[in-house]
Amino acid sequence: MALNYKEQIELKDEEIKNAKENLIKRYENLGKNVAFYVNEKNFDYCLDELSSYEIVKDEYERLLNKQNKLLNNVDSLNDCKKNLHNLSKLLEISLDEENKELSRLGAAIYEAYSNNQLCEEINSIVEPIFKEKNNKLNKFKNINPKSNISILNSFYTSKINKHRNTLLPLFNRAASVVIKEDLLNLIKLANKDKYLNSINEAKSKTKKVEKEIEQCKNEIDTLKKVENPTKQLEELKKEIDVSKKSVLDAAILLGEELYNKLPNNITSQEIGALSIEIIDEITLEFAKIESLEKEKIKLNNEVIITELSAQISHERNTINKLNAEIVSCNNQIKKIEKVIEEKRLKIIELKKEGTFEKTILDLKSLDGNNANI
Repeated sequence: MALNYKEQIELKDEEIKNAKENLIKRYENLGKNVAFYVNEKNFDYCLDELSSYEIVKDEYERLLNKQNKLLNNVDSLNDCKKNLHNLSKLLEISLDEENKELSRLGAAIYEAYSNNQLCEEINSIVEPIFKEKNNKLNKFKNINPKSNISILNSFYTSKINKHRNTLLPLFNRAASVVIKEDLLNLIKLANKDKYLNSINEAKSKTKKVEKEIEQCKNEIDTLKKVENPTKQLEELKKEIDVSKKSVLDAAILLGEELYNKLPNNITSQEIGALSIEIIDEITLEFAKIESLEKEKIKLNNEVIITELSAQISHERNTINKLNAEIVSCNNQIKKIEKVIEEKRLKIIELKKEGTFEKTILDLKSLDGNNANI
């Protein structure tokens, strides 16, 4: 379906708007590219605009660097907190492993203690730890129910297991004390070295994790010294938006001045091959805008012509109506003039005769005929 004139004009307006936006974008690209390519000291064109562009661009880059630093700070702080959380879990696992290894050694020490296989020095250290719980356990072990009732056997078995479980935390304490006092060599254990190596390995892993946790906490403390980075980032974003707009405006102004002032014989060696291409694109864009403007003017003229033609047609119809009315009026005028003439002649006739009554009747007759016109 063909577009009407109004729709075609709207389409041209949109094309012109896009072309002008493209022109501004090319001015911006020309300004940025020339500023990047040339050395201001060896360049003789648009120096004020070039200098202004460099100043606002440097400020914009400074603000971006500041923003990146703050963002890195926030990211680092979040990473450290996440790492600290993971290390804390790792420490729990490592401590649990260390406690298990100590408990294994402690169980072996308790076994030796129960069988009176410890030397006096070690026995004096572990006895305060084991004695009370061990006595309660032996008390139930030595009870020999005289009944074969299974419920009694279950009762005593559960009591024995309960007291054995209360010994488990004591194994860790006993092993820790023996190692601390460096008395492990005095105990006759088949897997003594294996116990010790496993415990040392677990302790080494724990210390390593603890050291990493301490380093992570120190790093968090350092990063937290940056006051309210989120608020700083919000304020900085506003500054960056304003600065970015200033860079854009300065680049456009520089590009426009360069296009208007650079000589036609400027070479790619002076401003770069890309700048020459952009200049050609700007020239083509101008030609496109000019062509679109002419097409729009033509369409507007067509609209005016159509409107004027319609007005002329309407006015001709009005003239024809008026002409018809004139003919009708002329006919009426002729009829009235005829009646007037008849009355005038009658008056002359009456003056000649001088009869008053006849005159009245004749005038009434004439008035009646006049009403029928």
